[in-house]
Amino acid sequence: MFAPYLWDMAAEREGTALDRIASASTLVRALTAARQLVEADVLHLPVTAGKSAALEALDRLAATSREFDVAAVIPGPVELGVLRGLSDRDDRADAFEDLARAVLESGCDVLMVREAEPDPGTEGSFRAMAKLAAHFGSRTLVLGPPDAIFAVDAGFDGLDAGADGPVACGVPVAPATSDAALPAATIVTSSWQMPPRAADAEWLRRLARRIRTDGRK
Repeated sequence: MFAPYLWDMAAEREGTALDRIASASTLVRALTAARQLVEADVLHLPVTAGKSAALEALDRLAATSREFDVAAVIPGPVELGVLRGLSDRDDRADAFEDLARAVLESGCDVLMVREAEPDPGTEGSFRAMAKLAAHFGSRTLVLGPPDAIFAVDAGFDGLDAGADGPVACGVPVAPATSDAALPAATIVTSSWQMPPRAADAEWLRRLARRIRTDGRK
């Protein structure tokens, strides 16, 4: 997986309906070029709002004939609630589930939820989204600290705990550092670093080639 230097640009281009189509085209071109740069199997696309340029780009990428998967990275209930000024837990849960449903309906292959300060009280939302993702045939991954393990218990496929991982449950993922050894894992990602550091592209390219050489996917 590779999250190229598009986090800020995607956020800027969430924009209004007037510039959504043009902005989505820019994102699609940039993401495609970034994937070729690091020979990535999965592209990350951050989505924070429905009817946005990022969601439009996700829909276009998912609809193409491709040799790569697309991961939608969305804020978790707590982070999304802060972004939208929602203090009620039920309101946060509704907003999170609506956004997750939108990206799954757009055809993402992996639903990734970013939650820096996870709330175990939101486990019900993670359970509901795990079931919905399974219905759409999508995998699920949490980006958060080890105490977000409740999401794995709720049915998510794995937890990327960043520099604090790997964790006992879920998918162990190496942090994106230039001197990191090849992990005994099925996922190598720079997703924890936002934005990724300059060394990430070469690091990911090198490890991706080693994994393929070793016959692992």
